[in-house]
Amino acid sequence: MNTEIILIGKKEYQELNRKIDNLQSTLTATELKKEPDYITTKDFKEMFGISHVTQWKLRKAGKLPYMTIGKSIIYSLAEIEKVTKQ
Repeated sequence: MNTEIILIGKKEYQELNRKIDNLQSTLTATELKKEPDYITTKDFKEMFGISHVTQWKLRKAGKLPYMTIGKSIIYSLAEIEKVTKQ
């Protein structure tokens, strides 16, 4: 295994650390802004204004794709986008 040692000055080291910290802050902020991939029936109602009863009717008719986790129903935002673009 080839190991290479690189020496840098104190100022360069501090500048490199500052840039790494800025990059880490940017990545953390981006992750916090990331939208969820799946939403609950409550979130669906709040986002799209569609009542729980209407959601049930759409699911029953096969027009609204969904998944269940235990007793909870969730929707994929990607699937919802596909349905709303039709």
